Amino acid sequence: MSDENPVVLCSEELTKQLKSTLDKLISHHQARESKHIREVESFHASQEAIKEQAQVEAQKIIADAESLAKAIISEAEAEMEKMKNEVSQWNEEQQRVAHTQSFEPRIKIDVGGNCYTTSCTTLCRFPESMIGVMFSGRHPLTLDDEGYCFIDRDGAHFRHILNFPVDLSPAHLGELKREATYYGLVDHMFSFT
Repeated sequence: MSDENPVVLCSEELTKQLKSTLDKLISHHQARESKHIREVESFHASQEAIKEQAQVEAQKIIADAESLAKAIISEAEAEMEKMKNEVSQWNEEQQRVAHTQSFEPRIKIDVGGNCYTTSCTTLCRFPESMIGVMFSGRHPLTLDDEGYCFIDRDGAHFRHILNFPVDLSPAHLGELKREATYYGLVDHMFSFT
């Protein structure tokens, strides 16, 4: 038997066992800590990758949005220009229509039984002619019960006087010239002959 004390031996054995268990626990704890550190580093690395991917996607979304906004603005500017042109054309058309539909007083004329309604502008376009002087407002006009001014002439050709200048057939030209002479318009209507 050995000279050593059993208590000491037991204590040494216990110390070895405790040390071994403690070493195992420390080793296990260090392994878990290393694993945890690797997981945290992996998590941080994946977070960085996600962050970088999100930044790339965000930049692409912003670039796409800017491109789309520019296209929309360009389209809106083109549409606005088109609308300005339409408004301008509408205003010009409105002026043309207003000119043709100026509601100046109508003048009713009975020429040899043919009744006409026209404007003072049409009758006075040659102010020094007899018809221009007659309807200039400088002379009183006698009107019948229906408001017509009677002119004792052949009414068949008066429409040409109102619509002059127009293309006339040679057959009507002589008759029109006689009427133009009467109304003092021969110099205006036939200055080309």
